[in-house]
Amino acid sequence: MSLQIFIYLCLISSAPVFSKKGRIIGGQNTDTTDFPYQALLKRISNDQLICGAAIISHFHIITTAHCVDKNIDSHDNIKIIVGNFNSSSYTGITYYPNKIFIHTEYTGNLNPFNTIQNDIAIIQIKGYMEFSKFISKIKLATENIIDGNIGVFVGWGSTYFPNIVHSVFLQKIWVTIINNKKCQDVYPGIYADQFCGIQHRGIGPCFGDGGGPLISVGKLVGLISLSNPCAEGIPDVYTSIYYHLKFIKFILYNVGQSD
Repeated sequence: MSLQIFIYLCLISSAPVFSKKGRIIGGQNTDTTDFPYQALLKRISNDQLICGAAIISHFHIITTAHCVDKNIDSHDNIKIIVGNFNSSSYTGITYYPNKIFIHTEYTGNLNPFNTIQNDIAIIQIKGYMEFSKFISKIKLATENIIDGNIGVFVGWGSTYFPNIVHSVFLQKIWVTIINNKKCQDVYPGIYADQFCGIQHRGIGPCFGDGGGPLISVGKLVGLISLSNPCAEGIPDVYTSIYYHLKFIKFILYNVGQSD
């Protein structure tokens, strides 16, 4: 497996797990009712976790483009699960993609610092998603991130590294946001549509968390694009929602159904 493919957070490892009991990634169990906008992408063929995502309308799910890159997985092999469930149960509600809109300037090519530009995509589902206390949309950021603000990241990604075992229960971590300019000290090749986030070594996103939402002040501010590799005390890279508002609103209000 190439390094470029390996770093994608959405990839799933089939390696056996020999880690000692415990959470080396440092997340806390949380309830899906606290994060009703959270969605999970899985493969239809083998029920494996692909990535995280977030509900942004009755018809739309947002995630990163690398999670739905056709070079990695067929769009016909993707299902979306929302509602009151854990990652191994079938109590949630399943939807299937009608159309997947990947940013037109996304190429999937990594620069020398392993970051990807325009790593964002929107899935339009088949049907209409009813909202409840278990299922709801998240508001989009309406202004740029503020350096030093605290955000919460949630996902079902691996709680172990380097051996991979995905969490049955939704996990949450608190993240300090780092603006683009400061993040350039770690990633000189970071793009204008990205920012960073970190807590400390031992706490951070891992495999299976790709595309998952970062929330700050009650709004969706970012989608996890790169972890290097998992909770190593190095900032993780997020795609900025505010930077891509024009793209998001165009899909929501000019292409297909919307709220």
